[in-house]
Amino acid sequence: MSSPEPRLKPDHEIQIGDAAGVLQPAGSESKQGRNTTIPSQAESLLAAEKRTLEMMANGASLSEVLNDLCASIDAHAPPVTSMVCLMDPEGKQLLPGAGPHLPAAFAAAITPWPIGANRGSCGTAAFTKQRVIIPDISNDPRWPDEARALALSHGFCAAWSEPLISKDGEVLGTFCLSYAEPRIPNSRDLELIQAAAHIALIAIELERAGLALKKALVEIKNSENRLRTIIDTIPALAWSARPDGSAEFFNRRWLDYAGLSAEEASDWGWTAAVHPEERGRLVDHWRRVLASGEAGETEGRLRRFDGEYRCFLFRASPLRNESGKIVKWYGTNTDIEERKRAEDALRAAERELRLTFDTIPGFVWTMTASGDVELVNPQMLAYFGKTLEELKEWALFVHPDDRARVLPYWKNTVQTGQPYDVEHRLRRADGVYRWFRGRGLPLRDTEGHVVRCYNLLTDIDERKKAEEELRRSRVYLTEAQRLSRTGSFGCRLSTGEMFWSEETFRIYGYDPSTQPSVERVLERVHPEDRAVVQERIDHANRDGKDCHVECRLLLSDDSVKHVRIEAHASKNELGIPEFIGAVMDVTAQRQARAELEKAFEEIKRLKDRLHDENVVLREQIDQAFMFEEIVGSSPALKTVLSSIVKVAPTDSTVLITGETGTGKELIARAIHKGSQRAGTLLSV
Repeated sequence: MSSPEPRLKPDHEIQIGDAAGVLQPAGSESKQGRNTTIPSQAESLLAAEKRTLEMMANGASLSEVLNDLCASIDAHAPPVTSMVCLMDPEGKQLLPGAGPHLPAAFAAAITPWPIGANRGSCGTAAFTKQRVIIPDISNDPRWPDEARALALSHGFCAAWSEPLISKDGEVLGTFCLSYAEPRIPNSRDLELIQAAAHIALIAIELERAGLALKKALVEIKNSENRLRTIIDTIPALAWSARPDGSAEFFNRRWLDYAGLSAEEASDWGWTAAVHPEERGRLVDHWRRVLASGEAGETEGRLRRFDGEYRCFLFRASPLRNESGKIVKWYGTNTDIEERKRAEDALRAAERELRLTFDTIPGFVWTMTASGDVELVNPQMLAYFGKTLEELKEWALFVHPDDRARVLPYWKNTVQTGQPYDVEHRLRRADGVYRWFRGRGLPLRDTEGHVVRCYNLLTDIDERKKAEEELRRSRVYLTEAQRLSRTGSFGCRLSTGEMFWSEETFRIYGYDPSTQPSVERVLERVHPEDRAVVQERIDHANRDGKDCHVECRLLLSDDSVKHVRIEAHASKNELGIPEFIGAVMDVTAQRQARAELEKAFEEIKRLKDRLHDENVVLREQIDQAFMFEEIVGSSPALKTVLSSIVKVAPTDSTVLITGETGTGKELIARAIHKGSQRAGTLLSV
């Protein structure tokens, strides 16, 4: 059930830690300044539990205690309205027990409220002994139709109830949080209702225990045995002591817990159940309480019958006679083991958080909304070589070229409350700048204003260098492919997935925005070559082997290119064939080859022609110079013939020496025929 005031906000804006206010009385204000550290939820609830015990010890009624609890939650965790319902003695219906902000008319209308299935959040929770969350009363079938209009008319749109169950499994009542708008609880809401219900349960059980104890004291005059029976059945470890502090009575629960007899525990024998490490301290504390004559409390460990020690809250109060003299002490021991474990777990979590904060491989720091650095981990101090105070001017450590970009980005985060993620350079203690990735998550207050920002800086300098190296490599590869007219590709023929480099797009004549595919390749293959290329692709896909093919491409402008495609087959981790390859534009080579072949044909033609002419010339020489007669096949005579050819055309006088019969006449005749006087009769 909820208050009719329209104070509801979205779940994520509720700061459950603010519910820590339950440790203050309703309507009171903290005397500490605004900068006082707000206690954690766990600490606040522990304080609330202690306050409840104090109020009960100081004589406050159950109604006062429960109304104080509800008022505190209503005041410090708005827009919630809380109430406590108590089970009637017969265990069949609930009666409102506390709820300072519950409309009187509504309280009267639901008094009493029967329990059962689909009897609203409280009635159903008491019936099922389980927490019941009704996020929207208007349409939830668990809210009875006859009471739906009543709830909605009083502004109740959502109700969450926690059953108050004693250790014996008895339903003592319910604790309810209600809201004026439909609402689903988050994890912190659930922690709040569970913890608040636990405090209410403590108060109810203490009240019941107190009532039982008072009833026993009233009846002690009539029956000592009856009093002992009652004390033994109350859900608490109770005892009494003489004015000097020596114990005289322990209830059955106490004796059963400690595994001691009444004789063993009497006087100071009970100290045997106290942990040896705390026995001296606890006895000294008990003696100081006795000396003061005032109520007191302390914590200590008591040994259970099975040898296990559990932490208890020891409380003692004096009973005075009409003259004010202490005639007896009464006390209880409350098991707070679970609470102590929760405290230990909280401290351990804080230690682990600090260890993580100090050892995380990054720079962790917090910053106020105004930009002041609050807290940094040791790694950050070591990197900058500065103190926390010197890091207040954190912007000075940002690279000058990055400040104009980073500072407005951060200011926008503070104004909008959006997380930020930005990369920039920071100056190290030795003056070297390194690249960092900065990420931050703003923390908002209940009004949505950014009050703090949690930040993480991760060194990405090596990554940036690798990215730059990769960028350069890609540039070099792209340029190399452009110069060599070779494109690269990767493909998975079974799915049609393909990757093309820039040069591949250029070779095939496609825009880089085009999705590469085998179909795109075949569209560009010359119709006369398409069947061959398709057959090669199918063969490679079927056998998972390398693919080699040369073909022509017919581009959109009707120009033709000659390409050579080489693809290497491999298999990925799933055994699926993949191909990595290259496509080479060999048009220029083909054209150069054609030109070369044409040149070779011309050379061959000229060579054949020269050969023919040489044959004719040789015949003429043979006829003119009587090769058959003079030269024969002797190399020496060929040398003589060469000299004749050189000398004959000149006007020089030639003297031929040698004896008759050695061929002088033939030589002379050859020279004459080759000279300008060939027409003159020569007699040799």
